[in-house]
Amino acid sequence: AGHVTAIAADMANEADVSRMFEQAGAFDHLAATAGTPPPNFPIGETDMDFVRGFVDGKLIGSVMLAKHAVHKLNKGGSMIFTSGINKDRPPVPGGAVVAAVAGSFSYFARALALELAPTRVNIVSPGWVDTEMWDEIVGEAKAGYFEQMGGRIPAGRIARPADIAPAYLYLMQNKFMTGETVHIDGGQRLV
Repeated sequence: AGHVTAIAADMANEADVSRMFEQAGAFDHLAATAGTPPPNFPIGETDMDFVRGFVDGKLIGSVMLAKHAVHKLNKGGSMIFTSGINKDRPPVPGGAVVAAVAGSFSYFARALALELAPTRVNIVSPGWVDTEMWDEIVGEAKAGYFEQMGGRIPAGRIARPADIAPAYLYLMQNKFMTGETVHIDGGQRLV
């Protein structure tokens, strides 16, 4: 067993990310799970400030994490980033920006796995997960929304964080897996 430390940081603020790594010191594994509400707008109605915030929080923030983590990561360690299913399922109206970020994110992690080898870099790609972020997206309608959406996927429900956490542990422990995406979405990509 090991020691786990959770440190919050604003993924769009490099000084905050740098402070986080200074506070953490040397470590074995990075599990980046930051989420930000996705910009699901028809392209003609896209709020560019919202898009910039999403890209900064998801893609640019992950680049900053890798930049600072590489100097603190112990030999034999790994970086695990969190993506989403949007690049792996049929396109949906209003989802172009999210799919573009998810696709570029996947290639970023694969290229990083080569650049940083033997450090392992992987992605966990969950479907919808019942987190506080969804309170911001759908508000009080969340329970009904999740019941409806959960009924559409093979698992029959929306994931909870406890459903996703074992994927991160698996990637930390598997010394022969790098540059890969682990999908843990209850079959959501299939529908």
